[in-house]
Amino acid sequence: MTPNYIQKVLRDHALNAGMRNEQSYLPTTKEEAESFKPHDWVIQATGQLATTIASMDTLIKSALEKINHDPQAAKDILVRALPNVVKLDQVQVEKDCNGYWTHDDLPFWESATEEEIDCWLMNQGLMLYKDYLQEGSDLYHCYYNEGETNVSSWQPECHVKSAFLISIHETDCGPVAWFAIPLTTHEG
Repeated sequence: MTPNYIQKVLRDHALNAGMRNEQSYLPTTKEEAESFKPHDWVIQATGQLATTIASMDTLIKSALEKINHDPQAAKDILVRALPNVVKLDQVQVEKDCNGYWTHDDLPFWESATEEEIDCWLMNQGLMLYKDYLQEGSDLYHCYYNEGETNVSSWQPECHVKSAFLISIHETDCGPVAWFAIPLTTHEG
């Protein structure tokens, strides 16, 4: 992955974010995006990440070649290929000005299926609980009837004491709050 390609990807993402008014310094038109220059450290970090992913990809392909005739070697290669797994733990929630927040250790799931998300959480020893704006509430009315996207007054809840919030984000169906529930929990 070349620095020019990295800059193109970053410009595209900057334009998408700028069009959503996420930061005032981001481009909001294609013309502005063409001259937008991401910070050097962002380009370098993205390049390092691309190199890490390419290395992981190579190791995974090598493991797949060995899986049938030397499963232990394949397993050893896969262990080397995986980055250190981050355990998802409860952290301080710091909502943005519109009331949204996502745990820093959640993967980027732009197109993941619910099954993939559930599987990832299960591997973390967690299950997902979703909370939605309460129908009939003032906030629900403002969001769905008046187009108000600020949900900062929303206090989503989960009935399980050991659950912890991992995201408040918008979906095509409106805002949703995700809670992680440890699988060892047997509370109702």
